[in-house]
Amino acid sequence: MLSIALQQVSSKFARDNAARTLHKPLALKFITKHLPSIAERLQTACPSGLVYVWGAKSERSHQTVKMVVRDSLVLFRQGDTIYKRGVVVETATSEPLAESLWGRDEDGQTWPNVFFFATITDMNHPAARFNKNLGRSETDHWQGLVVLPIKETEKARAFFERELGAL
Repeated sequence: MLSIALQQVSSKFARDNAARTLHKPLALKFITKHLPSIAERLQTACPSGLVYVWGAKSERSHQTVKMVVRDSLVLFRQGDTIYKRGVVVETATSEPLAESLWGRDEDGQTWPNVFFFATITDMNHPAARFNKNLGRSETDHWQGLVVLPIKETEKARAFFERELGAL
């Protein structure tokens, strides 16, 4: 993994969105209707014709640009638990797609920095343990999307390989 992204799924808006696009895959034809420019790459990465989707607000663009396709692991935290993970297979910026998938939050914003996963793996791992291994506060709740620097990523990868087996 070149990078590891940390994403909380805490607010009602985020939990509702996760139920729509992270807990179950979507048909590629829905995505490619909005983003025909990445249709072929998504079909190659997701031969089943299904894709999991997540996004981030525009204000997190400085983080999403650090995510490298096929080399970025995203960990999803809900409460005190890392409950899902996936490797990014493609990224895009599309406000129309984001609005179609998730609508707008109470501030009138959507999540136009969109990333796609061929698979999402369920987990049940204490976030505090992961935070501690990185020298972060055990109660760090990963506000917003955070992409870890390479130095932290190496520590995180070693920790996950030790705790969970090969990624």
